Amino acid sequence: MAEKRVMDEETKKKMHGLLPFSTKSTIKYTPEVYGDDVPEDFKPVFTIRPYSREEVKGARKILGSITDNNVEKEDELNEWSRKVVVGWENLYDAGSGEEIEYVQDSTGGADKELYDVLPVTVKALILVQAVKISGLLDLSKLGLKS
Repeated sequence: MAEKRVMDEETKKKMHGLLPFSTKSTIKYTPEVYGDDVPEDFKPVFTIRPYSREEVKGARKILGSITDNNVEKEDELNEWSRKVVVGWENLYDAGSGEEIEYVQDSTGGADKELYDVLPVTVKALILVQAVKISGLLDLSKLGLKS
């Protein structure tokens, strides 16, 4: 019997959006905006799950409006981003300097009040990662890097 092959972490990351992604799996993701200037100990790491089969239809509808500049759509996009965040580490309040502990809401996503204070850019990048691992659409069509 042949030995079972398993991808290493680097290869798995390269294959996000190109191969199926188990709905029971998650990824650890640090948005690119926390570049080389931020010390590693203070770079937030978000744990993100893919969209479930049931969520895919709703996600496709809202993703069609991702380029609209509309506050109502922004709130809906934030909600689609929030629901896939199932954990975080190293997330700090820049004002107080204190770490923000992850709190899960009743649906399994991040607590809405805590998540809403994240910068819009960070929430958008999290959404892009969720879309990518869920295999929902070709991000290049939105002018985004995969």
